Amino acid sequence: MESMSATPHDAAADLAAAEAARDRLTDRLRMPAWFYTTLGAAAAVQIGGAAYGLSDDAGGPRLFALLGGALVFLATAFLLLKRFRSLNRVRVDGVLSKAIMGTSIRSSLAEVVGLAAAVWAAMEGLWWLAGLASVAGGAAYAVSARLWWLDYQRDPVASARGMSRGILVLVCLAALLGLGILLAVG
Repeated sequence: MESMSATPHDAAADLAAAEAARDRLTDRLRMPAWFYTTLGAAAAVQIGGAAYGLSDDAGGPRLFALLGGALVFLATAFLLLKRFRSLNRVRVDGVLSKAIMGTSIRSSLAEVVGLAAAVWAAMEGLWWLAGLASVAGGAAYAVSARLWWLDYQRDPVASARGMSRGILVLVCLAALLGLGILLAVG
């Protein structure tokens, strides 16, 4: 019977081969056409809808605008993820949570700053500025996704760790709870 133990040289060669295969795969991965533009537009709609929905100065269906913006973003996120997986025929940790859903530090800052500026402008009745802040927040969100992708291509191991689906669901539920509290108080 032949021994199953590998020599240190064999293990090192196997590890090097695996790393080379990972690097070849990473080099072949592509983002779908219009990925960042679509993501940025969806983030801008979400920010604008939230600003309108949270504003005291808004007339009309505020809750519809708030939920509508969130639904547009979620539908776009699903579409972008599906297109990425269809194009590359592979799942990449971090694409959903960090690039699309914005759990990276850069994406989170883009979302929070854009949203804060848009909500403030909307509450002051400066709708042109709320729109501008929404577009700027969406553009920054798209840029942050692009920067994450460049980081991932340089170092997939360090950049790939995304949030688990369970944690991502909990974060979304916490955000919805916070939104409900804001609507109830406001």
